[in-house]
Amino acid sequence: RPEQEVNLLIQRAVDHEQKGRLSEALPTLRQALVTYPQSEDARQLLAAYLFETKQEAEAGAGGQACSKLKSEQVGLSKSLAKWQLSHHQPEAVLLTLKPFANVLARDAESQWMQAIACQQLGQHQAALPYFERAVILRPGQAQWVVAYAISLQASGQNAQALQQLQTAQTMPLSERLAEFVNQRIRQLGGSVQPRDE
Repeated sequence: RPEQEVNLLIQRAVDHEQKGRLSEALPTLRQALVTYPQSEDARQLLAAYLFETKQEAEAGAGGQACSKLKSEQVGLSKSLAKWQLSHHQPEAVLLTLKPFANVLARDAESQWMQAIACQQLGQHQAALPYFERAVILRPGQAQWVVAYAISLQASGQNAQALQQLQTAQTMPLSERLAEFVNQRIRQLGGSVQPRDE
């Protein structure tokens, strides 16, 4: 199927780029867009790579001015990071978002992506400030709070982990997540609240 072929080409392009072979990544992405012109992932990745190689004229083609592309680079980086996270590339996520740390400091989703990337790398201590900002910027996200609690517990901050889990318990949770939260609360010596049926 064209969608599967495009994903393989995107993956190949990302591999080339990570090995420092951007000159091989660009034709691969162009091929992906010929195969499946609707692929937003391939289009955004190509624009980001073209911008990186300073081929701004091509990157800006199709009605986009270069100045507009520059302002969109943060958005492209977020899209790329989202794709990298969904394809289990946590190191790549951190590298992609690092140049925009100041701009993205107030962006809940990018803070969350960096937190999860650190967590997947086993860097729980490094994940904590990202989690903290993410849950402050976008309260009420039960899965975020639970993930934050996991890194707190892994960092030996059991009291704070318990507090986050108890907060999560007051939010709408799927049955599986509620079960997980209750299990962690008991593990940390807390008492489980009965759920409203």
